[in-house]
Amino acid sequence: MKKLVYTIVVAAFFMLPSSSYAQDVLADSLQMNEAARQQKDDKPEISFEEKVDKVMMFIAEHTRSEEYYKLYPTTNIWTFIKLDTRSGKLWQVQFSTKGNDYRFQTSINSTDLTYGLGTKAGRFELYPTQNMYNFLLLDRTAGRLWQAQWSMDAADRAIWPIY
Repeated sequence: MKKLVYTIVVAAFFMLPSSSYAQDVLADSLQMNEAARQQKDDKPEISFEEKVDKVMMFIAEHTRSEEYYKLYPTTNIWTFIKLDTRSGKLWQVQFSTKGNDYRFQTSINSTDLTYGLGTKAGRFELYPTQNMYNFLLLDRTAGRLWQAQWSMDAADRAIWPIY
């Protein structure tokens, strides 16, 4: 049973959207552990729970830097832009000290700009312009670019490709 749980933990790691480097390191680590186990040194064998803890710590260390979402300030002190760095989706986020009626999050772009092909965190980045309502959205993988505009008026919120 313990071996099954360990295998599931390792398999789950390989299904994470992490780098192939981290997967290679884990695979090398498991192979080295197997080689060490075959040598049967005088060292005491670590428990199953310790093995699982080590794998879980490795997973946490190699996935915590994944920034799926980022907030970008605008020059309006009450407004931020939220970016899904995997898909390019954008939201306008408004906060307030006046109450819930003045706080909201609304979509600027609800379309997955990777067309379902990208899940890598950090793929999209937002850059401010001199115009307080406009940002440039860059697809760092494909090099595509959009003008993104936020507004208090829903009709003026949109993105447009830059060719």
